[in-house]
Amino acid sequence: MNKTTTIVLTTVLIVLIGINYNLNQTINAKVENIKIIENEIDNLYEQLTKSNRELQQYKNKLEEIQTEEENYIFYDIPLSKEIQIYTQNLCKEYNIDYLLVISILKLESNFQADLISETSDLGIAQINSSYIDWYAQLAGLETYDPFDLKDSISMCVAGLDYYRNYWLKNGITDEEILIIYTLNTYNMGYNYKNYIIENGTIHRNYNLIVAKHYEEIQNLQI
Repeated sequence: MNKTTTIVLTTVLIVLIGINYNLNQTINAKVENIKIIENEIDNLYEQLTKSNRELQQYKNKLEEIQTEEENYIFYDIPLSKEIQIYTQNLCKEYNIDYLLVISILKLESNFQADLISETSDLGIAQINSSYIDWYAQLAGLETYDPFDLKDSISMCVAGLDYYRNYWLKNGITDEEILIIYTLNTYNMGYNYKNYIIENGTIHRNYNLIVAKHYEEIQNLQI
């Protein structure tokens, strides 16, 4: 083999080696790109799977809420569904008419949670500040906020239950009369006894207005 042939073959070999090297580099780069794409696809699949799972959980939760709400009555009043559900559960616990309770709240504060009266009655249920600790104890509240809807409503319902039981123990068993006694005692305390004696009637504006609100709100059922 002459010198020229050797040089040509060497040059061709070098070129081939270079081509092979570049080809290997290209192949390796493409393999890496494929791996990256596969990883991205896997990540995307996991994200989609997670999103679908979360979406299904959300749908299930929504269905649970909708099913739960079917067990409650809602009125078109300035109280959220959450508070109406809370109040209804409380009324079921104490066996007190829910519509009666919200009729009281309507009269007491027109559903204003932050109301303070001239006589220091506080919150949506207008519990007097002089007796609010006692009402909180009745409701089983170790700490309370008189302007918190749940706390105030809890004290209201517990107070109604206490006065109702008081009059039951004192022989008032007719349901309609018992409600009148309970309402008026909630409003004016045990001075209501003297009111009955002095006026010769069990009725006051308080129980009559509550009854009026009862009828009005009854027509606001959603």
